[in-house]
Amino acid sequence: MRSLRTPSLTSRIISIAAFAAIAFVAFVSCMGQGTDQIHGMLRVAFPSTAVCQAQSKNIQFRNVSGNEIVISGVTIAGGTDPDGNFKLVSAKVGADETAAVGGILHDIHVPSNTIYSFQVSYTPHTENATHDAIIDIAYTNPKEGVIQVALSGTSTIRTANCQQGGGGSQGGGVGDLNGTLSITITHIALVSSALQLPISTDPDNTATPFVEVTVPLTLDSTANTAVLPAISESVNFELPRTLTPPLSNLITDFTKVTSTGDASGDYGDDGSLTVNAVPIHLQEKFQADFAVTLTTGEALIPNNLPKNLLDQAGFTMNSDRTKVLGSVINPDTKEVILIGIATFSNASGTGTVATTIGGTSGAVVINAVVNIPAP
Repeated sequence: MRSLRTPSLTSRIISIAAFAAIAFVAFVSCMGQGTDQIHGMLRVAFPSTAVCQAQSKNIQFRNVSGNEIVISGVTIAGGTDPDGNFKLVSAKVGADETAAVGGILHDIHVPSNTIYSFQVSYTPHTENATHDAIIDIAYTNPKEGVIQVALSGTSTIRTANCQQGGGGSQGGGVGDLNGTLSITITHIALVSSALQLPISTDPDNTATPFVEVTVPLTLDSTANTAVLPAISESVNFELPRTLTPPLSNLITDFTKVTSTGDASGDYGDDGSLTVNAVPIHLQEKFQADFAVTLTTGEALIPNNLPKNLLDQAGFTMNSDRTKVLGSVINPDTKEVILIGIATFSNASGTGTVATTIGGTSGAVVINAVVNIPAP
């Protein structure tokens, strides 16, 4: 089903209120009367992070200029992070979020007295090392200039599911895939805080065997990007039908899974994938929508999402059971595990399922195999 980012990698967002306060002061100074250009540098440090794990931070500002701010572009400055340890994930202006494409954001407009932020992730590729990068934020209105954000992070050991040889400019095979490929989904499970049991491909609890489905996927190892094209009805992507009441009585037909548009994200040298805000629609009795970031990284589990359902559905959790974990592309089998957590919306179908899941949190786990074209 593919958010295949922030946002993630769905990676954990760390509150940095203290830094935000400093950023506000710096920006007020830069925008003050009597200066010809915006200028300045901020510093953001990430906590110690294991190789192949991800940390995220929101770098937050407020427009106090009294005018609309226009930002022509935001990107990690060329040459400051050659191994790709840092990723620019998205920008948020008020409640509106825009995903970076190929690590670049363009044409951002910020009304006066509005908070805006940039989400950045840190996924180290080398053990026990210090990493740095610089983000350039280029302003054109009401004044021209650049604010730079100096990023720093320190790595620790390699995680257990992190493939040796992955990451950085070293490649590793699974991070060198290019072109229009596809993934074959071999297992999918859907969990909702409004449902008593997960919907999954468990053969002992499905009305008919789950039919594996193949969806397109475009990878670019040079730009480190991934694109999941819109999933149409013709793909015949269907959720399994459960044998367990009350869902077995409420859902009497297959539920088609589609998406209403393309979604893009990151493709790491270590075989990691993140596709941001995939706009999924569930048909039949669901008639529900959710925008989910699918990632091989990790996602924080909401308090209202029962962990026993995640166990039953086959999710992998960290040791303190606060996050669900994906897994990067395996260099031998090409298997990948994508996870995502989102909130259902627009649940307008008939029956208990549609009327109860609106506004509730749900999680999806997908086991898939990346199909490599023959040479």
